[in-house]
Amino acid sequence: MLQTARLAAERRSWVEAFEAYTTVDRGQPLGPEDLDQLAKAAWWTGRPNDSIAAHERAYAKYVERGDVEQAAFVALTLRREHTVKLDTSSANGWLARAVRLLCFKARKNEIRSGLAGSPVLETVIVTCRVSPCARSKGIRIRWPLISTGTEKPNAVRRVSPSNPR
Repeated sequence: MLQTARLAAERRSWVEAFEAYTTVDRGQPLGPEDLDQLAKAAWWTGRPNDSIAAHERAYAKYVERGDVEQAAFVALTLRREHTVKLDTSSANGWLARAVRLLCFKARKNEIRSGLAGSPVLETVIVTCRVSPCARSKGIRIRWPLISTGTEKPNAVRRVSPSNPR
């Protein structure tokens, strides 16, 4: 049945993939890649809550495995899914998780090319490179406007204790 689910996802037969993955998931734990496919199938069949739940499980398994970049990618996907639902607080939380996961690698320029070029990732990289010394000098990154879907990094600006924004 798992092979049926994978083939249906590969064909983008999302209804069939969702039903097959859901059936398999009841009987055995799915790996993170299969959970990611279950989430996609749920998303494309109009089940955003099921998609979010499957992506959250995939995220946890990628973190457990130590696959930081894939976990961050899923966190950014969860950020988008929460943004679509106008849940800005959750969207910001998932963006913060992606930032935490990628900061170390971004400082060392160890980001895989598959994630390179993403506007959100560029914001993460700029933030990570500036943030270690930023707090001591009163510099803060202005985050993108999450709810509008625009992810272009805004300027770095100086803040004072009297104006923390």
